[in-house]
Amino acid sequence: MQSKARLSFPQQIDSIHTDFVFCSFTIIDKRDLLLTIRIDFHSPYKKNVAERTVILQGRELFFTFSVLSVQGANQRLIFPINIYSDIVPESNAISLCSAYMDTDGYPLIYTGKPFSSISSQETLRQLFHSVQNQTSLFIENKTIGVRKFTVNTSYDWIYNMQTHTMQILQK
Repeated sequence: MQSKARLSFPQQIDSIHTDFVFCSFTIIDKRDLLLTIRIDFHSPYKKNVAERTVILQGRELFFTFSVLSVQGANQRLIFPINIYSDIVPESNAISLCSAYMDTDGYPLIYTGKPFSSISSQETLRQLFHSVQNQTSLFIENKTIGVRKFTVNTSYDWIYNMQTHTMQILQK
């Protein structure tokens, strides 16, 4: 279901770059079926705001993210949710939200001047809480899989704000 969220800053969302690289990941070690993955989280302005290293069994990776539509703008807010594999089922996925959340519950991937007002930050904090708990009708969850990857190579997790498509590209 795709609905529109009511946010107080649609013009500011329009200023996000067309291609939002909100995450990048690197397989830093692969031994048999055990993968060590470093995930870097970025603001819309390509600033690295957080990172997390996870160890996961598998040959294929799957990333789930939530998309919130913004009323009054042809834009979306993107929130990385979890990672799982062909061996670790989605029901046992590793949550990613806490990695890019500050102590007040604010999603650090939305830092920068357009999001600096108190009302924008409070709205984003509330939306992020809804995303974490999957309690909003405005959430559309999507999953993207990666079958082939190379150790010590970085990949960007990109959301195109105009076409509303997701892709993972090798850096």
